[in-house]
Amino acid sequence: MAAHSADGFGLQFTSRTSWKAKLTNGTKLIAVIPVTWTKGYTKDFDSGGYFLEVWYRNSAELEFALASTEPFLVAMAFAKDYSKLPHVFDCFTGVFEVISTGVRTSDISIRTRVIRRVKAADIRA
Repeated sequence: MAAHSADGFGLQFTSRTSWKAKLTNGTKLIAVIPVTWTKGYTKDFDSGGYFLEVWYRNSAELEFALASTEPFLVAMAFAKDYSKLPHVFDCFTGVFEVISTGVRTSDISIRTRVIRRVKAADIRA
């Protein structure tokens, strides 16, 4: 049983201090995906597109995602208080399909373009 849910998916952190979550649809494990914060979700008013900053704890995973041309899923979470570090998880707000823009935004994060918000009904269980 998943500890949390968003968009019809079950979501459960892989460990207490993890930056990743198990994404499930019913009892089926779909993937282990990065978890990012709502504060990294922005709109580009010139293009009308949405972007999401994705943080990584592992530098090899960051480099792989940065160079990738394949879309991937990300779980977006809301923190209880963004002024406190490290952020304390409050709830998941959605699951998004994103693709790397090839832009590193910090030593531990990349900028991705949001392709779409994904619902559990979009993926077969």
